Amino acid sequence: MIREDNDYSIVREVETGHYFRVQSDLIEYIHEPQSNPIYEVYFYPIPTNISPIVTYVVNSLRWDARYSLQIFPDGQTQFQILADIINSSPLLYHFNQTTLMSGDINLAFGNVKSSSLVATPRSSQNDIDYSGVHLFSLINGSLTIEPYSILTLPILLPNISIKILFTYTLVLMIPIPNSATSVISGKHKFQRLYQLSNSSSFLPTGHLLLYDSSSKILTGEWHLPALAESEKYEFELGQDPDIMLVYNRTTNSSLVTTNVLIQNYKQRKVNIRFKSVCQSTMTCLFYDNKARSLGPRLRYDPIIEAKSEVAFTFTAVRLS
Repeated sequence: MIREDNDYSIVREVETGHYFRVQSDLIEYIHEPQSNPIYEVYFYPIPTNISPIVTYVVNSLRWDARYSLQIFPDGQTQFQILADIINSSPLLYHFNQTTLMSGDINLAFGNVKSSSLVATPRSSQNDIDYSGVHLFSLINGSLTIEPYSILTLPILLPNISIKILFTYTLVLMIPIPNSATSVISGKHKFQRLYQLSNSSSFLPTGHLLLYDSSSKILTGEWHLPALAESEKYEFELGQDPDIMLVYNRTTNSSLVTTNVLIQNYKQRKVNIRFKSVCQSTMTCLFYDNKARSLGPRLRYDPIIEAKSEVAFTFTAVRLS
């Protein structure tokens, strides 16, 4: 079949090479017909001994990145990358070498975006600018993709690390000057913060699943955006009941003194990121317990040992 529209199709008889215009509903198909036209391409004459290269798009063949993060009891992590190659057609595909490209290939016809899986007899290189389309992985071996199937392959990228922190931001509300003295106390749980450092390769967008390795249960999921090489990315995902913040603050006119206690109930040491800022409508300065200026915001990053706690005091002065 050479061309197809809603009512008629142009077909070619293999033996004679003649072309016929036939009503589309009178054509018998051996296999399930594809949603896009099928083209036969011939090269003649071939002027040199260089083999011709045909580039074409198969919309029924694509791939997606998928990620998993396992968290071990000692705080260590294992980050895994999987490539799901999806064949939504009744055809079987076999490639001797496959390049997984990441990025959108904009097309003038048909779907707006195409697959970024390339079957190529030549090796692609990481240091080439592919005009916004990135080389993610090269599969240097034979690959067979069955009809209506998903083939999952592990991708090895060595220089990706995950650091787990626990974070909380305390927002201060400082009253106007000459207000009466007041004491406010509170108790909060810290948020889990995951910090990804990628010094290996471009990472395409994909679904991330987080697992607790000791109990083999799913603890969260996140949609990871596309990350450039050497880019860092952070995201918060739920509270942790084992890391507690207990505080009380005393307000006296435009001066606020806050006593903070951070408690770690885990069996291992943890990395903490504690921050404090004033309301967005206020300008203030922070000072530590030795009256040293800390600037317009406070940040404290202690490491707390297992089953222990840290305490400290800071002061904020309202300027406007």
